[in-house]
Parts: sequence; structure tokens; C-alpha cells
Amino acid sequence: MIASLRQALHTFYQSRAGYTLSWLAVYAVVLLLASSIFFYTIPLPDNSIALRNIQYAISDAETPEALSTEAWREGRLPHQWKQVAPNAMNVWYRGVVELPAEQHSLWGILIPALKMNAAVYLNGELLGDGGRFTNPVARNWMTPLMFSIPAGLLQEAGNVFHIRVKSDPPGTGQLAALQLAPYDDLAYAYHVHYLFRITSIQIITAMLLVMGAFIALLWLVRRKETYYAYFALAVIIWGLHNFNLFITTIPVSTRLWDWMAFISIGYYTFAAFVFTHRFLEIEHPRMEKTVLAAGMLASLLLLLPNDKLFYFAVFNLWYPAIFTLGLYIFTYTCKEAWKRQSMELQLLSAVGAITLLYALHDLLLMHGYVDWQDGYYIQYAAAVLLTLFSFILLRRFIKSLNEVDNLNRTLEKRIDANRRQLQNNFQQLRQMENEQILAHERERLAREIHDGMGGHLVSTLAMIHSGNASLPSVADAIQDSLNDLRLMIDSMDISENDLETLLGMFRSRITPRLDKCALSLSWHIEDLPPLKHFGPREALHILRILQETVSNSIKHAQADRLSLVARALPQANGDNAISIELSDNGRGMADDRQDGKGLKNMRYRAQKIGARLSIDSDATGTRVRLLLAT
Repeated sequence: MIASLRQALHTFYQSRAGYTLSWLAVYAVVLLLASSIFFYTIPLPDNSIALRNIQYAISDAETPEALSTEAWREGRLPHQWKQVAPNAMNVWYRGVVELPAEQHSLWGILIPALKMNAAVYLNGELLGDGGRFTNPVARNWMTPLMFSIPAGLLQEAGNVFHIRVKSDPPGTGQLAALQLAPYDDLAYAYHVHYLFRITSIQIITAMLLVMGAFIALLWLVRRKETYYAYFALAVIIWGLHNFNLFITTIPVSTRLWDWMAFISIGYYTFAAFVFTHRFLEIEHPRMEKTVLAAGMLASLLLLLPNDKLFYFAVFNLWYPAIFTLGLYIFTYTCKEAWKRQSMELQLLSAVGAITLLYALHDLLLMHGYVDWQDGYYIQYAAAVLLTLFSFILLRRFIKSLNEVDNLNRTLEKRIDANRRQLQNNFQQLRQMENEQILAHERERLAREIHDGMGGHLVSTLAMIHSGNASLPSVADAIQDSLNDLRLMIDSMDISENDLETLLGMFRSRITPRLDKCALSLSWHIEDLPPLKHFGPREALHILRILQETVSNSIKHAQADRLSLVARALPQANGDNAISIELSDNGRGMADDRQDGKGLKNMRYRAQKIGARLSIDSDATGTRVRLLLAT
């Protein structure tokens, strides 16, 4: 039932109506959640006292005592310098707070938002400051400040607060309404606000850098998928840009730091622009080169003008251009998502909508159309982006695993089918090979019977038909035939590499014949190494050669002693060879002899088994050596 329900939902999603409905649902949920950030307020304690009515004076004084001659103007917090002090870098604020009659606990004071740094004095005593006032001034424009009020410093009436605010560049200072309350109650509000404004951004920044490094490593493994590289570049640049939001003490001038912060958000957009094309598998090389070249040139030109023109160009040209490029990315992603009905693109376009919403808020904040105390929101879109892309990577990873599993199952089936086919082919080859071996063996045996025993029987039959055969000669001929048959049987009864047994059987067969001829046999067999190729065929050839040698000694040598020596001989190449040497002490062979049929057969058989045959003969006898390679 669950599978059928899933299939029905998938079918509905694939329809145009289903996709449209899911699109609207995703956007409704995403935008509802994203817009909830606009309703965030600091959880101030009920007993807090707000300092709003103040006086302010434009002054470079460093302590309240130096302000006695300054001209004070009436004002109200929150306060901006943009209209009232467009060229000021230092402004002092003064306000009086009336507290309840009895104070039994430690109190504190909270500055929820300011730009750029502040020092707070109560009744002439310094409560604390946000850091360096020398250039480059400490940057607390996103960081709330909280100071404790020492016991006994507060009075029941006439508590005078002096707040020194310094900002760079000139005319950009801001100060929110100060909040006073018992320290423990105010600390909770401070920590919640600090978590929202600073800690969450630090966590997001760390996640961006870790995700960027991870995706970069993934790209190194999968170089062809270049969108990984551009996504890694984009999130790393975004992470570096976020340092501008929580670092208070900067290592360079304010102007250079602001330039790096401003161009980083632009370079992030450029990387996201190319990533979108690569992710959508769309080629626009000319557009990409044009945008990147124009962006890099513009970022370098921003180094040239004076401070006033620099900030004007950034707020009125650079940021609107970057927002326009982001709008193009969002529109193009929506278009492709609608065309392809892709869930991934649908979710990416939703993230794009959140990013554009926050970017629009920040753009309006720069031009004073929304409350500056809220701070910038674009950095919070990164959390949604990281969550979404992690989901996309996880989804693709699971999809890849499923594809690998399906591929493995398919391969297993194919391998099993191929294995069965190979087994069938192997069986057929074995059968064909056996048939071929049997055919060769039949042919060999037929040839050996014809040349050996068959020849003896034919000669015997011819002798009988001629009428000149005596009974002893016929018996000898039949005995030769039987000996030849035994020789063939002995060759087929030899185990592989059992040359010593073969020679022993040969000895047992020829000994009765030698005894009849009054020939003694000297026998010396050493331990012999195995031969590489030794079977019935090789055994028969060796026996034939030895048999022919013995027959020649009996018939022609007039010898009374034979010697057979078999041993291993080392060769020049490091290998061993087996030498079988059969010699007699007969009269030898004539020097001008010509090889007869017997000697030719011996050489032929030696050649067939890859052996070397040498025959040496002199007045002291004849020696036949057969050298076999191991």
C-alpha cells in the first residue's frame, strides 16, 4: 500500500498541476519561515528602563570633563548622523535617568545596536567601551555591548550618562536606545541578542568554510563536474565575507577593509552566477567572461576614488548591480525548474528567493528605507543554502548508491550468465581437446605398431611364405614383435616425470636378451630432476632410441659389455639437463660410414622430443648420448 501511495504521489508530482501545486507550497512555506526573521525583537526584561531622550554634541573630546564648553542639541534615541552630522566622526550623547528609590541588586546597561564604537560613562565614571577609538576604530556595528554598573554608583535621581560614539567613515554613526535593568535580567536579553547577531553568524561562517573545503575536495575527485568547484568558491567567499560582521579589531584601514567586504559579496555572486550555468549544464561562455571581466574591473576601479565617492559608488552602483545579477540567477533557475520539473531546481530557486528577499532588505537598509537597528540579514540565507545543498548532495549520494546497487545486480546477472556460457564453452573445448588427443594418440600408436611390431610380423610372414624360415628364426622374429609390444605398453604405463622408473623398466626388458648374447650390463642412475614435458609420447621415443642402440651393439659391435649412465648435468645458462649415456666396448663404426635407417630414426625421435643426440665411435667402442632439457 505504501509503495502504491508513493507511486501515486510521484505520478501527481510529475503532472503540471502537481508540480505547480508543490511549487506554490514550497514557496509559501519557505517565504513564511524566511520572513519570520523580520519580527524578531530583543527579549528585554519587564523592569528595564530605556534611555531615549538625550542631548548630543559633535566633539572630538575624549572624556566627559572636556565637554563643558560644547554646544548641546536636543535629540532622541535611536539616532543617526546622516542628516544632523554628515561630516562628523565623533559624537557625544548625554542623558539623565531616574531610577526606583531602592536598588538592592547589581544593574547593567545594554546598547543593542550602534555604529561603530562606544564608551559609556555614568556620573563621570567609565563603565566600559567596545574597543579601540584610534584608527582603525573598533567595529561594533553588529555587536551588542553590555556593561555592569558598579554598586553605589547609581543614585536615586540625577544619574547622568555620557556616551561617546565614534564612526568611520564620517557621517555614518548610529546609536540605538540604551536599556537599563538589573544585571542578571539584562544579561539574558544580551546573550539572546548576541546569539542572534554574532554567535549564529560565527556558526554559519564555520559551516560555510567547512562545506566549501569539503566540496572543493569532492571537486578534486570529480574534476569533470566543475559546478562543485564554483559552488565551493562561492561558499568560501561568502564565509570570508562574514568575518566583516563579527570581527571588531581589523588589521588594515577601514577603507581597505570595507573595500574587501564590499567586493567579496560581489565575487560570491559572480561564482554563484557561473555555478548556476554549470549546474544547469548550460553554456554561456561569452556572457560569463563579460560579467567576470566587468566585475573584476569595477572592483579594481573602486580602489581609486576618495572615501565619499567610494561609498556613493558602492551603495548606488556596485550593490544594485550585484542585486540585479542575483535576480538574473534567480529568474533563470526558476525558468529551468519550471521547464524541467526538477525538485532540485525548485528547491534552489526557493533558496534564491530567500537570498533575494534578504538582499533587498539590506539594500533598502543601506538607503535608509528600513530600520537600521535590525542589521543585515543576507548572512542568514547561508544557513538555508547549506541545508539545501547538503540535502541535494545526500539525495544524489543515495541515488548514486542505488544506481551502483542496480548496476551490481545487473553485472552479477551478466557475470553469472557469462560464467555459465564459459563453463559450457570450456566443456566443449575440453571435449574437443580430448577427442583431438585421442585422435593423435591413435595415430601415434598406429604408426608405432606399423613401424615396430607390424614390421616384425610382416617380415616373419614373408619369411614363412618363402619356405626358407627355420623354427628358431621365426621364434626370434615373434619374440622381437612381443618385445616391441611390451615397449609400447611400458611407455604408456609411465607416470609424469618418472624417468627413473622408465629406465628401470627398460633394464628389466633388455636384461634377458643381453644374457642370451653374453653381454654384461653396467648400470648407474643418479637422482634425476623432473622434465618439463614428459609423457607416453616422450617415453616411447626414449625407449626406441635406447632399444635401437642396444640392437646395434648386439648386431654389429661384437661387444661383451654395455654401460648405461643417467645423471643431471649443469648447463651454461644455469639450468640442468639430463644425460642418458649408453656405451659398449665393441669394435666401433667405420669412419666413412653412412647413417642407416636405424640411426636416422634415432635422430628423428630425438628431434621430436627436443633432445640432442650425439654418437661417438672409435676402436674402443661406441657411445650414444641423449641430452634432455629439464
